[in-house]
Amino acid sequence: MKILVIALSMALFSIAPVYAGSCGGAPHSHGVSKGEAKSYFDKTDANKDGKVSKSEFDASPASAKVKSFEKLKPGADGLVSKREFIEGFAKHARSN
Repeated sequence: MKILVIALSMALFSIAPVYAGSCGGAPHSHGVSKGEAKSYFDKTDANKDGKVSKSEFDASPASAKVKSFEKLKPGADGLVSKREFIEGFAKHARSN
């Protein structure tokens, strides 16, 4: 009986990491492409100054994809550069 319990336990523990790391085995990605992130930047930068403010972010469709403006790492001036936006958005945006 003990051998059976040990064998079953070992079988479970050997497949658990594979399943956990695969998100259930369905092919998908967790973020968005940098091309898609650039498109969101273009829609979000309302005044076309090359930076995104919190108010621009809050008023844009990007706010539905990224949990918070702070995830995009605004600078000391409170703005997010295009490069930072694209990198942060690609990393933190929820895909559909």
